[in-house]
Amino acid sequence: MPKEIPWHKLTPEERIVVQYFLAHKSIGDLILLRDLELKGIKKPIRVLESLLNKGILEKGEGCYSLRKEYRI
Repeated sequence: MPKEIPWHKLTPEERIVVQYFLAHKSIGDLILLRDLELKGIKKPIRVLESLLNKGILEKGEGCYSLRKEYRI
């Protein structure tokens, strides 16, 4: 059973990013930045860093992923 995402603690931009990761569990850095900018995220790196600090995302070599405990 996956852990519940703390939606109430997320900013509107963070919610967009988490919803993106629910559809794409892991994605390469360059494609991710392009996709987030296309979704209207003005400072995607700042949003990604915030989600890393909150423990929702993890960073691998050249990619970001939704942490395993949040995956369906």
